[in-house]
Amino acid sequence: MTVTQLTSVATTYQERAAAWLQDFENALTKPDPGALHELFADDSHWRDIAAFTWDVVQFSGLDRVATELQRSAAAVVPVNFALDADRPAPGVSRFNDHEVVEAFFTFETQFGRCAGLAYFVEEDARASHGLRAYVLSTVLRSLHNVVEKHTGEPDPGYGFTPEWPGQTWTQYRARQVAYEDREPEVLVVGGGQAGICTAALLDNLGVDTLVIDKFERAGDSWRTRYEALNLHSPTTLSDFPFIPYPKTFPKYLPRDKHADWVEAYVKLLDLNYWTSSTFVDAVYDDSTQRWTARIERGDGSMRVLRPAHIVMSVGGSGGRPLMPAMKGIDTFRGTVVHSSQFTSGRDYRSSKALVVGVGTSAHDIALDLYRHGADVAMLQRGPITVVSLEEANTVYGSYMTDMDQSEADHRYYAGYVYPLMVEASKRNAQRNLEVDAELLEGLANAGMKLDIGEDETGWQMKFARYAGGYYLNVGASDVVVEGGISVMQYEHVDGFVPEGVALDDGTVREFDLVVMATGYEGLEVEVERYFGTDVAERVGPVGRLGPDGERRNFCKPTPQEHLWFTFGGIVEGRRSASWMALMIKAQLDGLVPALHRSEDGNSSGVRKPRRTRSCGLAMPESRVREHTWQPFSTGHGFLEAPRWYEGSLWASDFISREVIRFSPDGEHDTIMKIAGMPAGLGFLPDGSILVVSSEDRRVLRRRPHGELEFYADFAHIAGGRGNDMIVTSAGHCYVGNFGFERGKDEPRSARLTHIDPERRVNPVEGELMFPNGMVVDGETLIVAETYGHRLTAFRIDNDGRLIRSHVWAQLGDDQRPDGIALDSDGGVWYANAQAAGDTSGFYRVEEGGRITDRIVMDGAWAVACTFGGEDLSELYVIGARTSLEEFYAGRSDGFVGRANVGRRGVSGSQ
Repeated sequence: MTVTQLTSVATTYQERAAAWLQDFENALTKPDPGALHELFADDSHWRDIAAFTWDVVQFSGLDRVATELQRSAAAVVPVNFALDADRPAPGVSRFNDHEVVEAFFTFETQFGRCAGLAYFVEEDARASHGLRAYVLSTVLRSLHNVVEKHTGEPDPGYGFTPEWPGQTWTQYRARQVAYEDREPEVLVVGGGQAGICTAALLDNLGVDTLVIDKFERAGDSWRTRYEALNLHSPTTLSDFPFIPYPKTFPKYLPRDKHADWVEAYVKLLDLNYWTSSTFVDAVYDDSTQRWTARIERGDGSMRVLRPAHIVMSVGGSGGRPLMPAMKGIDTFRGTVVHSSQFTSGRDYRSSKALVVGVGTSAHDIALDLYRHGADVAMLQRGPITVVSLEEANTVYGSYMTDMDQSEADHRYYAGYVYPLMVEASKRNAQRNLEVDAELLEGLANAGMKLDIGEDETGWQMKFARYAGGYYLNVGASDVVVEGGISVMQYEHVDGFVPEGVALDDGTVREFDLVVMATGYEGLEVEVERYFGTDVAERVGPVGRLGPDGERRNFCKPTPQEHLWFTFGGIVEGRRSASWMALMIKAQLDGLVPALHRSEDGNSSGVRKPRRTRSCGLAMPESRVREHTWQPFSTGHGFLEAPRWYEGSLWASDFISREVIRFSPDGEHDTIMKIAGMPAGLGFLPDGSILVVSSEDRRVLRRRPHGELEFYADFAHIAGGRGNDMIVTSAGHCYVGNFGFERGKDEPRSARLTHIDPERRVNPVEGELMFPNGMVVDGETLIVAETYGHRLTAFRIDNDGRLIRSHVWAQLGDDQRPDGIALDSDGGVWYANAQAAGDTSGFYRVEEGGRITDRIVMDGAWAVACTFGGEDLSELYVIGARTSLEEFYAGRSDGFVGRANVGRRGVSGSQ
């Protein structure tokens, strides 16, 4: 971003911004957050990085911003607000396509020195000095009374203090690295760029830090990847802390040059670094607040360390290669390797190679194979966003100038506000389409399926949300356009055969090499592997965007005390490690209690007792908001699977065996009869209706204005009758089943069924206790386990595959979640099944298990719910007056009600 200094008014802007800061400091001391209202625009946003909140958070909307600022300020006591003399003076700038006044400032809290950046909009004289803050960004920069190691001045001696006369520097370093007479304060697991940036910043704060890495040399995490790999981020924005890249470095570093730089950086900064060391596991002791960690050294010996903190830096996708189950792959006679095992195309000259996937690694590997003379095809399983590299890097404008890197970083922090990111990404995506129009047309003609993201936000939001699904073209796209690399579509593949791939037209395309560029398992899998199921469930998802727009558990306190996560590219690793190091140091020095993420989602320094399962209400009942419902439609049997589609409410009736549609006044008509008992409902992108035929464990389809037809059979997977189902906007179906015969067998666990858009049927790994209602929240599927008394989350992979993630909410033993609905604030509403007493009704629960709302339904079972109405502001609730005996006998009085709960639903979530 370029700041335009208007000489004639610069002093005016400076005076006005300085006066605003003084008013802001005064307002923060007031007990009423209303004092801040005059200082902020109605659509204002605030992002804080550890300065006010000891967390990484963002808030939007005037009331929310004012309330959170006032609450946080009371805990940290911010003072001495002043314009930053080391940054550009306040001036007019463009931000998020708005003309704003930009002002950098500094301030202090009782814990440290902080920096801020405000973007103001100019308003009438009623606003403080004519300015209202549109965006406020605050960042913790340093801690009081902490002497930093790297001040820019050289050590006046020899860089170390000998422990005995005659000790050499080499001997001193060997003892420091060995950890034979002390424990590290922090153990960093993973020696890539994020890990060593974290170690360097902790070392600068005087924290005794050890990095361990499984490879033989620092930098081998890069050297062992495919030889054609080059960095796609320019060196102008990729400097490591304290030692910038030499000016002689090229704009984009080759793999080995970057690997050598990583190794040199470790040596130059004297980082304590163990190579050939594998992290085995760790257990946390609440009483000592230390971990017991086991590390297997290269010689086979086992070292036990007891660090206070562990930082996991094992990659943003996890450590284990993901090899999807593909029909017939075990019969293929050729070579099958994962992209992590691929080194160079020279090993496969003149081969017939198939690269499964079209992401960055897939493109790079396909191009390398092509350049070494292979006949190459890529197998595309989902659409891809393609942008030319130079066009993609225009979003890093501040870093492409001579601007100080910390200044550019702070501008980036301010722009990382989710609603604004989405707006900016949409504009950039449209520009990308225009600039790369010729390239994209050529790719489409070559058979590649393209998109610009699910909400037209392009590659930027794909990176933020999934860290994948895009390719920044460095040459492979041009070869695809020219026909040198062909593109095959997965929907036309019938399966693998010994000779290669059988296509749906009856032909076989021969291959002798398959490279699976299919990514890695999620970090959640690694957490369970290293720390156990309890910690994994407590921590939950790692890395992906949460409902607040921030990355979950990334470089900030997690629900497990003293456990941290970092990963990502060089830029992300450097920026994020800076504030994480300060938070860890603050805990070690006793400035704040042990930070952890509490059950309400906030970072807290106060330990809260963990909730027991004896009661489903995680809050006192007086604080649970209660709502009433009004009748909408009566006289039904047993309704299930309510859905809002094209302006109408739809549902299945178990007893009348009908799929019905309701008019706005509650009248209804029968859309179809299902002899095998209708259960879950869903709608395909073409408007077809899918319905689970429960008794025969099949899915049927009714095309728009067409006849009922068979769609898929899942009887070989289901241990009981078919149950609820959800259909995503991409056409992936996930179907539950009872797992046992109700009324006859003891309850048994069951697995979900995944039916992909090509109607391939596969089981989902992970046993569930009576999987029932489901919702989709972005890349996460949440399923109700009725007899498990919980909601469980699965990560949805790019190809629709479900990967079990964590317990989203553990409920009380008196809670049996049935049908569920998602609201726009990230809460899930569930029906408490088979309860007609005091606990009957519908509840709203937040991730972690906190109950916030309830709809009482005395004398009836709560069955399912969905949001509907013109703006999805009404919650439709389904109930039944029955009992288990009557239900099994086919007797039930079903009804539909409506409730206004003050929240809206999420389109496409059911």
